[in-house]
Amino acid sequence: MVQLRPRKVVRASETPAQRGRTMVTAQISSSWGAKQRPPLPSKGMRNPGQLCYRNGVLQAVLHIPKFVNWIENVHPVCSVPPVPNCVACALHRLSTVYWGVGSIQPALTHFWTVAQQAGWQHTGQSDADQFYLWLLGTLQTQLQAEQFRLDALLSIDIKSSLLCPVCQQPSDRVTPEYSYGVTLPNDADSQLAERIRASFATEQVHNVHCANQACLDHSPRDRRLSIDAAPDVLCIQLRRFIFTQNADGTFSSRKNNHRVAFGQFLDLSEYLEGHKQGSGALRYRLVAVVQQIGGLNSGHYVTMARGTQRKWREMNDAVVTGVRQPAVLDPLKHGNSDNHITPYLLFWERIDKVVADI
Repeated sequence: MVQLRPRKVVRASETPAQRGRTMVTAQISSSWGAKQRPPLPSKGMRNPGQLCYRNGVLQAVLHIPKFVNWIENVHPVCSVPPVPNCVACALHRLSTVYWGVGSIQPALTHFWTVAQQAGWQHTGQSDADQFYLWLLGTLQTQLQAEQFRLDALLSIDIKSSLLCPVCQQPSDRVTPEYSYGVTLPNDADSQLAERIRASFATEQVHNVHCANQACLDHSPRDRRLSIDAAPDVLCIQLRRFIFTQNADGTFSSRKNNHRVAFGQFLDLSEYLEGHKQGSGALRYRLVAVVQQIGGLNSGHYVTMARGTQRKWREMNDAVVTGVRQPAVLDPLKHGNSDNHITPYLLFWERIDKVVADI
């Protein structure tokens, strides 16, 4: 069983919600050394047919040390009475074998059986982001006592703030998101930092009812977005699939294959509620990328992730190969000419100090 390793973490400019999260997640090690893990290489996962989305998501989360230490610590054995079709138990078993010795296939088969019994009923090709959200939602439902810690680890809380121009009554709403979606331009390449800045841009809203019931003003007002509480593990979804309604009422879809540039590190400090300029309070390091190849209905998923050896690996179902970091950050520029191979889900771990990989 992984031991909790409390550590004192002091971060400037944190909201009360963020400070509460920091206290909880500081008890879980962010190091692979928490269980004296040997530097074992990543393992491939067999795909019996149209389950590349499952393999892609599992490979990503199993390469996030804080998530692995959390699942192995909070659920070494099931509760009494045991949870029916416990996904956490199946994940714990899979994680233990994945970073241990021997084949993972029996544990992977067991996990999939449990997942289907727990409610995942999709057949055929499915969306990796949809499966990731289902997985976390199921863990939250089954592990009632761990909901706050799960949110602290994986949920970004977006705060929407409005201010009535007449009575000055503020109106705030906080929305938790396990996967933060970033909209991409339809006709050009872009940079992740620019797209995130656009998602937090102040916008004018109309026909808004004032939070003060005595105030009857419905005039337009600005809506400001900020991060009320940030997770230790952040998932960003690049919204590549575009759906349009046809004249006959049906829907069609297409994929946005334009390049999105991102680096090894991501600084979101300027969007954190209560942020002080230059504090560097919210920084992340890239730890895994789930790539989507092809289209929505006939695609394939491949994961690139940084493992216990601190080296990047590409997991294409059962095949695992080494890959250099430049190819992770820009697959089109480094050795891949197919523009249908595009980063889709980006996983980041929160850090206090920026130390670049060699």
